[in-house]
Amino acid sequence: MSKLIFLFAGILLGGILMIGAFNYHVVATADQTFLITRTESGLSDLYVNVSEWDAEEWSRHQQLASACTQSGHGDLVKKSFSDQIIDILSEQIGRATR
Repeated sequence: MSKLIFLFAGILLGGILMIGAFNYHVVATADQTFLITRTESGLSDLYVNVSEWDAEEWSRHQQLASACTQSGHGDLVKKSFSDQIIDILSEQIGRATR
């Protein structure tokens, strides 16, 4: 009987985890981890670390970018774009001074 209880507990836990996986993104940065509500159901981008992402990487993950923006974490997307622009400008200024 106890084996049957463990079986049903495992099935219940697995079901709860799958519901969470279909409804949320787990987004990690260098400082924090966020639980972002999905805009569309699916298992893509279940867990992502966006601390090193640039604009090109965000363009490949448009659903995640949209979900971040809609949930009030658009600064994650904007920060990547602004960091890339600063890197490009620094590189060009460095070339000009050589």
